[in-house]
Amino acid sequence: MKKILFIGLMFTCLLSPNAFSQSIFTTSPLSQQITILPESIASAINCCVLPFNRIFVSRLTEVVWNNQSGNDVKLTIGKGMDCREIPGEDQTPYVVESILSCQVIGKLPQGKTRSVRLADPGQYDYTIEFLGTVARKPETGSIIVF
Repeated sequence: MKKILFIGLMFTCLLSPNAFSQSIFTTSPLSQQITILPESIASAINCCVLPFNRIFVSRLTEVVWNNQSGNDVKLTIGKGMDCREIPGEDQTPYVVESILSCQVIGKLPQGKTRSVRLADPGQYDYTIEFLGTVARKPETGSIIVF
């Protein structure tokens, strides 16, 4: 029993300081990457993104969209008929200020990233449309902000 406790204590002491800074208990905004997958991988795991098509993040977490799908994509975040275009060339995270708004990344090229920060708590539904192909249907998911 003492050996197990000692090994556990040594493991905890040897963890990098960054391991604790990335825990869910920190108060500063974090980063969450969402990778849009190629069709071959997406069909094998029955999900178009990693880590999952439904994730939970804290308020103002930087959500980084990484397009590895093999196609350019159009990404719509939120609901509504009047959608605002998120500029594609700016490298700073775009802040989505309301859960009631609709924001669109009109074209996220293959191999590129774009990030947003979600300001309001609640559920942000998103739709990924694969441009230049009719074989791949749009995919949906949700980001729940707490």
